[in-house]
Amino acid sequence: MEISDVAIILPYNEKKEVLFQDRKKISKNGEEYGFFGGHKEGNESTEETLARELKEELGIDIKNLEGLEFFKQFNTKIPEWNKEVKRAVFLCKMPDLTKLNVEEGKIAIINLKDTFNLKMVPGDSELLKEIYEYLT
Repeated sequence: MEISDVAIILPYNEKKEVLFQDRKKISKNGEEYGFFGGHKEGNESTEETLARELKEELGIDIKNLEGLEFFKQFNTKIPEWNKEVKRAVFLCKMPDLTKLNVEEGKIAIINLKDTFNLKMVPGDSELLKEIYEYLT
């Protein structure tokens, strides 16, 4: 089974809206929405991976994020893909949307409760429910 180490982030605001990546036109596995972030490269630390991915996908510097916190390590086995996804999950306050430079997909602002049934990578819905419980 292939193992994918990824660092992902979920920015949110006081209304419990979250910043998602609309992946409909760039999907690799049929998912329509997902977290911003991505796979570790080489010997990167989790934080280095997240910083690189935020720069690549949103054009923002991780140092400028307010309320950045590590939420948890969330692992999911996806037998139909012969893969285990190891997600290092981070949360932060929603950045100023006018300063984002989205390079992959589009941004989507969605109420956290409305994310549970979106078409996403297996395991994401369970993770989002845990995040919802944490934030409420």
